Formats: sequence, C-alpha cells, structure tokens
Amino acid sequence: YDILLANEARRHEITDAAEALGVTVMRSPAQAVAGADIIFSAVTASEVMTVAREAARHIRPGQYLIDVNSASPNTKS
Repeated sequence: YDILLANEARRHEITDAAEALGVTVMRSPAQAVAGADIIFSAVTASEVMTVAREAARHIRPGQYLIDVNSASPNTKS
C-alpha cells in the first residue's frame, strides 16, 4: 500500500513498477494489513503517528508493526 495510490497521476506509475517486480499492490491500509504477520511502516517523521493510528485500527492479535521511521523517541512513546 502507498498513499500515492490515491493520486491519479501517480497511481499507474506505482502499480506498473510493482507489477514489474512481482509485487501485489494493496489498495487500502486494511487490505495491506489483513494477510500480514509483520507490517513494516516506513514513512516520514511527520506521518508516524497518523500511520500508526491507522494501522492500529486493523491489526489483530499476533501481528507485529515494525516501525522504521525517523521520528524521535518521544513521538513514539
């Protein structure tokens, strides 16, 4: 999943690149999280909490959210 999928001008660029690599594109955070055991979040520091909150709405017991963002420890606590 990539938030830029909502951008009409970028959607095809992203889906074409993903398909060329054999990557399945998910259309929503819920869909991206649904079948995963481990979820990686790699967004800009300013979006850390937004993404974490959105993911938390969809994560079920036994799944893990791995945060590889550049936010300060205070933001993550």
